[in-house]
Amino acid sequence: MKILYAAFKYDYADKKRGYSYEHLNFWDTLSRIPNNTVIYFPVDENIMKYGRRKMNELLIDITNNEKPDILFCNLFTNEIHPKTIKYITNETDTITLNWFSDDQWRFNNFSRYWAPFFDWVITTDPLAVDKYYSIGYNNVIKSQYAANPNLYKPKEGHFKYDVSFIGSSHTNRRKMIDDLIRNHISVECWGSGWKNGRISHEDALSVISQSKINLNFTEVSTSTMNLNTLIKMIAKIFLRRGINSTYHFFPLSIIFRNIINFSLPESRLQIKGRNFEIPATGGFLLTQDAEDLYNFYEYGKEIVVFKNFDELIKNIRYYLEHEEERVRIGIAGYERTIKDHIWENRFKEIFNIISSNE
Repeated sequence: MKILYAAFKYDYADKKRGYSYEHLNFWDTLSRIPNNTVIYFPVDENIMKYGRRKMNELLIDITNNEKPDILFCNLFTNEIHPKTIKYITNETDTITLNWFSDDQWRFNNFSRYWAPFFDWVITTDPLAVDKYYSIGYNNVIKSQYAANPNLYKPKEGHFKYDVSFIGSSHTNRRKMIDDLIRNHISVECWGSGWKNGRISHEDALSVISQSKINLNFTEVSTSTMNLNTLIKMIAKIFLRRGINSTYHFFPLSIIFRNIINFSLPESRLQIKGRNFEIPATGGFLLTQDAEDLYNFYEYGKEIVVFKNFDELIKNIRYYLEHEEERVRIGIAGYERTIKDHIWENRFKEIFNIISSNE
């Protein structure tokens, strides 16, 4: 199979932030799958080098010249023109698909409008499949995040931290951490907004391996409603984030559409990559529950979940005192992840579904 992969190379298209999640997981995995040829088309780099219009022309030219079997996209906003996708979908033999990462909160004002341009779309939201069907779009594949074992693997080290958390700080997470500290639980945090700041990938692996308990929160930042969140949501009606953290006004038609579809976010708990990356590193995962998570791990045997703060406190105290059980769960979580929840498995399932329907 020949795959043309088109997505951002850098996090939020900002080189200073390092490689994007998609580059480190999607591209890295696709390029390693045996017997596949993958052509890399870094959308953000090409925009910075040639401009947005020329980037779209280049994407069409590469498709016509290379004749890939699949164009695999991960749209950020409208960096790829709709007419570009429509042309490749309708005028070439290339199958187009897009991975929609956040349908829990982006379906109504983004995904539903872009899906019809593609032959296939992928969603991680268990409730989104019926939403796509309701707008008359049927070629939707329900998949999920996973771990890249080339990046996340066990690392030797003695336990240095009782409890750790790696991720950005926003209101609910900070409140949870502050409440843990008030209950005399030692917690170390890394990421945007914490005193330790952001952490490199290698250092993150060390922290996970050296932590008795690795915390994970599954609420998204848009679920934390405060004045700052509301201002950001209103701004997104009018502005899109572009290359190098620049902002641009949407066309009036899209602004009007965004106003019509504006609504406050649902308070939903969402599976993300960290649910798989911590077990892939051999760490003991104590995670906030999330929709559909029980379909991927056996609770109490491969990971441990909490639904409220009382359960969080209870589980932390229990597993700090029961090391043998904690270590056993960490090993079981690792084995399940490597067997079932690596990115190569996800992509093979997706391509098998597409090929069986062509």
